[in-house]
Amino acid sequence: MRVPPHTYVIMRGPCEVRVNRGEISILGLSQEIYLIPETTFTVYSERGAEIESDCETLLVSPSAGWENVAELISATGGRVIVVGEQDSGKSYFSRMLYNLTGNFAYADLDVGQSSLFLPSFISMIEGSKLWFQNPLSFSRAEFFGDISPSRAPGLHLELSLKLIRDIGNLVVDTDGWTRSSGVGHKRKIIELTDPDYVIALGTESLRLIPREYRQRTILLRTPQIRFRKTRINRRNNRRELYQRYFTKAREIKVNGFGGRLGITGNSCYLNNYLNGLMTAVIINGRIVGAGLMKVDDELLIRTPVPFFDDFVPGFISLDEGWMERRLT
Repeated sequence: MRVPPHTYVIMRGPCEVRVNRGEISILGLSQEIYLIPETTFTVYSERGAEIESDCETLLVSPSAGWENVAELISATGGRVIVVGEQDSGKSYFSRMLYNLTGNFAYADLDVGQSSLFLPSFISMIEGSKLWFQNPLSFSRAEFFGDISPSRAPGLHLELSLKLIRDIGNLVVDTDGWTRSSGVGHKRKIIELTDPDYVIALGTESLRLIPREYRQRTILLRTPQIRFRKTRINRRNNRRELYQRYFTKAREIKVNGFGGRLGITGNSCYLNNYLNGLMTAVIINGRIVGAGLMKVDDELLIRTPVPFFDDFVPGFISLDEGWMERRLT
């Protein structure tokens, strides 16, 4: 298959892509063979290329200029925040931008559909390139404890600022909560981040941007074809992440019930939710991973982290099939 110069070939996996001639990039990464999971992705070539693939081709269209924006930001440095509606390509663009820029950090503020670590956490990574499925690791993280910032918007803002406040060159990926009070929440995140660039994916996302940041905004068009994820799709994505992370975990005995989050509301946990309750595990005040609580004759935390000295309980619990239950 021919990939014309400065053209996006939008495809669907799972599949394999081999480059026979020329050079392409997927998520900003150039190599000869790509193994693609079940997802929608874009093949781009600056000078044209020939590829061999068993992927489903969805659309061939002129470049939207995403690579040019990445080149500009890489040359100038600074803070970048990416905003848009659900399924507008925020995480795809954010990862591509991070992969194409050197000496940048990547922060994921989406507690529901995380591209770095587990849902209910916000996290950051530096140095490693990002792909569709990543090793569920981070350089730093904060624990929100739920899968939607709408439970406690103020706490989500506080933790987001704590995560990114001392980072200069930074790509910030945001969630798709853009309805009702989500609009004001996005504007506050932009103000707290104080970015040098705001990337708006699609004209509908311009309403999320405070007036004083309009001159720093770059509007990018999004692909004409989008796969809308249903609630079931999103829940299954989270289930897969939980299963990947906890499959090789072991149970560690702990003393005490750990710390509490700053979320207001009911302070009691139902007994049937304690088994499987999501927690953050901590060493010397720093989050080092996640755990699942187990209450029997003694209190245990199931985690792949070999050692921790404290933990913080959240507000979601996983059943034996890795499906989550939100505490109300």
